Amino acid sequence: MNRRSRTERALADAGFPVRPRNQEQPRTLAEQVWAESGQFLHWLREAAVADPLVLALLRKGGRDPLGPAWPSTDREPHRIRQGARLTVAYWRAVYREAEEAGRGELYRGLAHLYAVHHRGPQANLRPDSPPALRHGTGSMGHALARFANGGDAPAGRAGLWLDAIVRPRSGLPWRQLEPAVGAMRDRGLAPPNWRRLAVDLAHWHHPRDRRRPYALTVPERWSTDYHYPAGNAELS
Repeated sequence: MNRRSRTERALADAGFPVRPRNQEQPRTLAEQVWAESGQFLHWLREAAVADPLVLALLRKGGRDPLGPAWPSTDREPHRIRQGARLTVAYWRAVYREAEEAGRGELYRGLAHLYAVHHRGPQANLRPDSPPALRHGTGSMGHALARFANGGDAPAGRAGLWLDAIVRPRSGLPWRQLEPAVGAMRDRGLAPPNWRRLAVDLAHWHHPRDRRRPYALTVPERWSTDYHYPAGNAELS
C-alpha cells in the first residue's frame, strides 16, 4: 500500500495538486517549489549565520525585491566573509536554476522578505531557536491572525494588511507583504512558513480548480486562514 508523505498530504489538504503515488509523472509545481525552496532557504540560512552581511545586502533593495542585482551577480563578494562564500555559492546555484525555470522573481522576493524578518541579531537562525521562529509556521493568513490576536497589535491593522495583500493585481504583492512581515518580527511573532509562502506565491494567479469541490485560490485561502485560523496549518 502506497502512503503519501506528510508533505504530500499537507500540500493536498492546502489545495495543491500532487502526483498520484502509483503513477510515474513529473512533479507538480507545488512539489517542485516545495523541494526547491527547501534547498534555497537552507543555504540562505547557512550563509546568514556565517555572515549577517548576506541579509543586509538582500535588504538593500528597499521595498522593491527586484532592485538589488545581488545575488544574481558577483558585484560584492569581496565584502562577504570567507567562511560564508561556499554557502553563498550553493545558495546562488539553487537560485539560478530557479531563475532558468522562470521563478527568479519568486526567490528574489522570498529572500528579501526573509532578510526583512531576520534583521538584527541572528538568534532566531540558530539550530537551538524555536522552529516556528526559524522556519515560520502556517500560511500568511495564519500569520496575520496571530498578529491580530497578539494582544498589543493596533486594532484592525492585520485586516487592512490582508485586504491590501489579496487585492487583485497583475504582479505579486511584495510591497504589501513587507510591512506585515517586518511587524511580525518586531513583536516576536512567527512568520508564515517560508516554504509554504513560496508555494503559495508560485500559485498566486492560478484560477480556482473547478474540478475540485471547495477549491480556493491562494488569496481566498489566505482570507479563510485569517478569519478561521484553526483550519489547515500543516505546512510548517
